[in-house]
Amino acid sequence: MIYSLNEIETLARKAARGAGLPWGIAEETGVAARWLAARQLPVSLMTVLQNRDMFASTTEMERAINESEFCASPLCPLMAGIFLCDRQPVCDGLIINNLAQPLWLAFFFSTSRNWTALRWSGTTLVVGRGQLYLSEQDQISAAVADVTFSKEKPTGVPVSVANYGCEQDEKEWCALESLAANCYVPASNESRRGAGE
Repeated sequence: MIYSLNEIETLARKAARGAGLPWGIAEETGVAARWLAARQLPVSLMTVLQNRDMFASTTEMERAINESEFCASPLCPLMAGIFLCDRQPVCDGLIINNLAQPLWLAFFFSTSRNWTALRWSGTTLVVGRGQLYLSEQDQISAAVADVTFSKEKPTGVPVSVANYGCEQDEKEWCALESLAANCYVPASNESRRGAGE
């Protein structure tokens, strides 16, 4: 089914919060989901949210990024993306091992004024200034990959942006709606009191 970009952003934000992420990170998740959906990029938020317990802790992630230390547990792409936003100027030459769904990082680096190339097994993309350029995409939807960062200008034509909506997997959509329901207030006499006045 086709959903609007607003619906995608709203559901992603609520599902992230319903999965236990803080509101600030849930907000970033919603905006990232919208940005990726507008470019028809194949990511699965449900997979990220369902596997949160398997991901490395924040301390392990920071050590893996700051000290290029290998981490046995995969790194969460949402947490890594938010953490790397502050480091963008010094990411040139950085290698992050064992990153889950690296395509999520495209959004976080798209907000920069500088161009950054992200490479992993058969995929090369250059992001910055709100745009995305793909030159290779053999493993674009890799579940886990080692990602290399470099400063590099884009070539070719940017990926087109849909301003309306896009097709979403119905099974994943329903699963995200179930998670989103966790952040709603349960119906009770107290919650209904004064409604409609």
